[in-house]
Amino acid sequence: MSYFETRIYDELGITSEQNTVQLLWPSHPDYGTTSWHDTKLFEEDEHGNIKILVYDIDRKVITYKPNPKEKEYYNRTKPYHITRFKNPETYTDKEGKPQTRKYVIPKGAGTYPYFPYSLCEKYAKGEKIHTLALTEGAFKAAKGALCGIDVVGFSSITHNKDKDTQTMYADVLKLIWKCNVENIIILFDGDCRQISTSDLTNGRDLIRRPKNFFSQICKIRELLKDQKKEMYFATIRTGELKNHPKGLDDLLISEKENIATVVDDLLAVSRPSNYFEKHNITHETGKLYKWFKISNAELFYEFHQTVIGDKNFLFSGAMYQYDEKEEKLLKRVPAEAKNYARVGDKYWEFVHVPNKYNHLEKQLHIRLKGTILDDHGKDFFEHIPKYKAFCNVPNHVHYQQVISDCFNRYYEFEHEPEEGECPLILEFIQHIFGEQYEMGLDYVQLLYQRPQQKLPILCLVSREQKTGKSTFVDLMKAIFTNNCVTIGNAELSESFNAMWATRLIIACEESFIDKKLVVEKIKQLATGNKIVMNQKGIDHIEVDFFGKFILCSNNEDNFILAGEKDTRYWVRKIHTPENERVDMLNLMIQEIPQFLHFLNRREIYSKNKSRMWFSEADTHTKALDMLIEYNLPKVIKEVREKVRQFFIDFDEAELHITAKQMAEHMLNNRYDSYHIQRSCKTYLGIDNYRNADGQKTNKTCVYKWKVYVDTNGLDDNFIIKKDKQCGQPLVFEREKFLTEFEIKELYPAEELTPQVDNTETLQVDDIETPF
Repeated sequence: MSYFETRIYDELGITSEQNTVQLLWPSHPDYGTTSWHDTKLFEEDEHGNIKILVYDIDRKVITYKPNPKEKEYYNRTKPYHITRFKNPETYTDKEGKPQTRKYVIPKGAGTYPYFPYSLCEKYAKGEKIHTLALTEGAFKAAKGALCGIDVVGFSSITHNKDKDTQTMYADVLKLIWKCNVENIIILFDGDCRQISTSDLTNGRDLIRRPKNFFSQICKIRELLKDQKKEMYFATIRTGELKNHPKGLDDLLISEKENIATVVDDLLAVSRPSNYFEKHNITHETGKLYKWFKISNAELFYEFHQTVIGDKNFLFSGAMYQYDEKEEKLLKRVPAEAKNYARVGDKYWEFVHVPNKYNHLEKQLHIRLKGTILDDHGKDFFEHIPKYKAFCNVPNHVHYQQVISDCFNRYYEFEHEPEEGECPLILEFIQHIFGEQYEMGLDYVQLLYQRPQQKLPILCLVSREQKTGKSTFVDLMKAIFTNNCVTIGNAELSESFNAMWATRLIIACEESFIDKKLVVEKIKQLATGNKIVMNQKGIDHIEVDFFGKFILCSNNEDNFILAGEKDTRYWVRKIHTPENERVDMLNLMIQEIPQFLHFLNRREIYSKNKSRMWFSEADTHTKALDMLIEYNLPKVIKEVREKVRQFFIDFDEAELHITAKQMAEHMLNNRYDSYHIQRSCKTYLGIDNYRNADGQKTNKTCVYKWKVYVDTNGLDDNFIIKKDKQCGQPLVFEREKFLTEFEIKELYPAEELTPQVDNTETLQVDDIETPF
């Protein structure tokens, strides 16, 4: 038998009839318009290799152009095939090292998932699929489908998304939606935890291979997170089964007498299995991370001891070796060396420094080479790890200290989620965020799960004492430890920013920021991506910035400059709690693991509506209105009051008035007309009158006002005075200055009885100023 016959007919069990199906071919110069044709799914080429035809979920053959730049005549479209070599092919990679490969896909044509024909038929009929498996390889998918498993095959574990949209393949999503899939299993081969012996031989980091598998599981989970399905990871118990099958096809071939049991074992997702290791990853992947044995060197070596033996090996950037005399794994560096690092040309040391809260903060301090030599001797330097540069990559679940030979300045997350209740933390967040409770939980959840997401500047204000503002900052500090820093107004103002530039949360207590330059810096950083880190005695470097500002203040109205267009602020006025607990913070700290578990299982309430996640309407509060109102210029406050009075006095939908009229008759010439016009446009968004063509133009404006006359003690007598001027007037609309309730009260639907006008329209020269 040929390789093709052995693999397709004998091992996979696909018959000649099953290998020929009806597929929809796109229009082509050779065979005209789109039409259905009998087509072979697997074919043998002239070299004895197997060609696997790829088609979409609608059974339409996928085609591509081998040379897109060539003319159409010389560049006929071809059907997309994945080729499985009869004998693995040898090639040289970019680094000049020899490599082997079993498969090849059309170059530059993208990647596509493989759908067994039976799965396409279910999709066409809209049949219910309870559990869908995602695995690697067309052969595994084809064999699984023959045995009754609904399974999609990716061409590689890294080929799990569309290269253009960077989202899960559209056809996979269509299948999930139409067939109402309930459970999704990411099914990898049984050797996914194994290390590469080539990496061991060549001194490369042994975490590379198992970590890559784990990372791809997390990526697929993230790509499908919006589908709100139960997600599982499964792999074959290769070492515990006869013949040690690695892939799904190997297992089904090896257990051909027990196929029904194998299939049932896989599809019973929540039941323990003899054939599969299974993990529920719907809400978190922390346990799976530990199962991969990549969380620390000791667990890693214990799992791979038979392969590594007593050889030196690299794990996550550090060198280790098992010492048979001491019967333990040793890091082949002095104990103190773990606190040092050389980044670029400078030496650094981790130092634990106590802060005002009696917490030890892990800080990075520069050290002179001579100081290290005096303390530890010259042999010490060969054990200090060396890195090319700094980076700042926040991650609270799968943290990496070293990334691409760069030293991560972001600190490792210290807590592990645990099942349980967290009533005190939830009660406290309810107190801080009040009617915006769900959004408050979203804020903390985004900090934890998506630390790179931009968030609004959270401002907690209150004139009252003991409201919980500082306690909220302390709770964030307890959760995010060294990645949260508390600074003062002075630290924000000065140029040296190394103590907070790489932190996740920058909290400023007793904030009073009246310098416009500092305010603009905070607003720019809140939405920016980079920051120039400035440390004394060190060259400036640019790093990624993910900081979120929390400002606490007893000044409700003027703790920071804010205008109408300042949408970055989320201002919450905090009241004193009804029941004050002295030990509230310590009790909440004990609930942190349970709170993290709660967040992992919680679905984010708000939608991603802006670059800062929440929309302007979401975070708008009365406290923000008060802040903006206080910061308005005096001229605007007076203008608003005078314009409001005009609409109260007169039944007009709009007020057309020149800046000169406003200066003379509204503001008693306390401000010049240019200042009035510019301020109205800047702070109120009031523009000049425009004609029907949208052009600014002159217009004669008649402005009227009431002058009250005290007659016989009655104050409801008045005369109306008028002024007529020509110019480009400002246009004020009634709806912007009166509430809907005021308009209904002042101007009901029935026609109003007009006030008696006791004077005739006067000429400009006859105007008597009533002020």
